[in-house]
Amino acid sequence: VGAYNGGSSLAVYGALSGTDTMHLFKTDLAVNANSKASVTFRKVSTDDAVMKLGLIFADDAEQVVALPIENTAAAGEWTTATADLSAYAGRNIAAICLVFEGEAENYQINIGNITVSDGDYTPGAPEGFVIDTAYADGQMILRWEKADYSDVVQYNLYGKMADGSRVYL
Repeated sequence: VGAYNGGSSLAVYGALSGTDTMHLFKTDLAVNANSKASVTFRKVSTDDAVMKLGLIFADDAEQVVALPIENTAAAGEWTTATADLSAYAGRNIAAICLVFEGEAENYQINIGNITVSDGDYTPGAPEGFVIDTAYADGQMILRWEKADYSDVVQYNLYGKMADGSRVYL
């Protein structure tokens, strides 16, 4: 299965019987009316087991709230599913987990990305983008003016193919 979007992925593999919870991140994220969570995954095994997004809130640290994630029961390609968190507005997420439910001898799902956000903010293209050098083998040296970290956490570079599709660089 390998990498997601040119990077890596978290492979979850093994026997599954009933419900298992994998604790991933300790956080302190305030939830508001615009908050959403998304999970990008690729299920490899051909069983009926499902994965849910688990949230632990600061005001009830002993309970895992398991939110359904669409399309986790069937094997397929990389898929991103989004969960609306607005019902939990005013609460703080203390931890993020994944919850696995079902029966499977060789369950496998790969996790490529988990995001919690307060909307669909997309920063503008960076200023001063320049291709310094383009080599015959397709490699390039690029530069741009980096925005402040409070505005942009990371840059993702994509190439546009002749057919209009994008490829992660």
